[in-house]
Amino acid sequence: MNSPERLKGTLLAIDGGRPVRADKMPRIQMDERELNAVTQLVRRAMVEGGAFDRYEGPEVDLYERELADYFGVAHVTCVSSGTAAVHSALGALDLEPGSEVICSAFTDPGAVMPIIWNNSVPVWADHDPEHFLMSPDGVRSVITPFTRAIVVGQIHGYVANMPAILEIAVEHGLTVIGDCSQAHGSTYAGSRSAPFGHIGAVSLMSGKQMVAGGQGGMVATNDERLYWAAKRFADRGKPFGQAATSNTALGLNYRMHELEAVIGRVQLTKLDQIMASRRRILAGIHEGLGELSALRPIPALDGVEINPWSALFLLESEHVAVDNALFARAVTEEGIPMSHSYRNAMVFDLEFMRRRKTFGSSGFPWGHQLGGRTIVWQEPDLPNARELSKKLL
Repeated sequence: MNSPERLKGTLLAIDGGRPVRADKMPRIQMDERELNAVTQLVRRAMVEGGAFDRYEGPEVDLYERELADYFGVAHVTCVSSGTAAVHSALGALDLEPGSEVICSAFTDPGAVMPIIWNNSVPVWADHDPEHFLMSPDGVRSVITPFTRAIVVGQIHGYVANMPAILEIAVEHGLTVIGDCSQAHGSTYAGSRSAPFGHIGAVSLMSGKQMVAGGQGGMVATNDERLYWAAKRFADRGKPFGQAATSNTALGLNYRMHELEAVIGRVQLTKLDQIMASRRRILAGIHEGLGELSALRPIPALDGVEINPWSALFLLESEHVAVDNALFARAVTEEGIPMSHSYRNAMVFDLEFMRRRKTFGSSGFPWGHQLGGRTIVWQEPDLPNARELSKKLL
């Protein structure tokens, strides 16, 4: 590794110098165990016939039970992606059109698009300026008589103040969906299920802390009613948990298949080891930066132990001569991937939101009558999130 003395006066890679790191950063932790599991599944299909659909083998059922046991919840239903997990959790609530759903400003568009597909209205809450995630004060400030749910993004492994958010939710009769797509195994007060809220949604896509092949996801809850409703939504309204003999509600085909589950089952056995490794690496990064004044690591809330998806920092602008976009680009040129803000924009600043490009040229839900009022676009007033977006790395 280059010493600070050797680097002193060296030309930066962004200015034509030699990058600090030449090797590509690894992303997926696969080995012979996943390969053997998939091979055995394929051989079984070759011998016994059939394919890999959700109901043509035991793997998805076993994976769901193992996930429930690991995370300490009563019920898990596996789905095809993290977006499908958020959509299925929302679908389980059977919301009236025009319902407002509070969501995070820093999140993947896949956590917001299901709200619109669900004929609901996304409303953004402000964030905690120190701990980065959605804040209880931000949630409380945007609740209206039309609010029905809160999707809390547990971003980059961090966990929001769930006890305070749940207290607000109970006060107003709201359901909390914990989007833990980037927080596999992160805990609050020692609980792996606390980040889920009333019903959790998790992505298991390639590149996450644990994966189920290229995509995959899960919905987790202790509420049996929500579990059956999410399971029905994720499989075209089939009457799971009901006496009916035909489809009973709208739904989509979000089923997980056996190939995803067989990989996911192996990955789950490795999650504790993966977490320990990621935590050790993050601690090493923090130690290596030492007392560097330009970068301030974002701390977890008291009581939270994170499984980091990425290392998060705030750029202290008074100590540098560039903004966070150029800083991130310079570090990336050195062979260490870094981005500024979150996906370089808060979700309501993305192109499809700015143009309100939803269903045809309708701009739906904005400008439409839903729930007895006209839905009006309002520019989010999020001073903390705006400031964070200027500093975040």
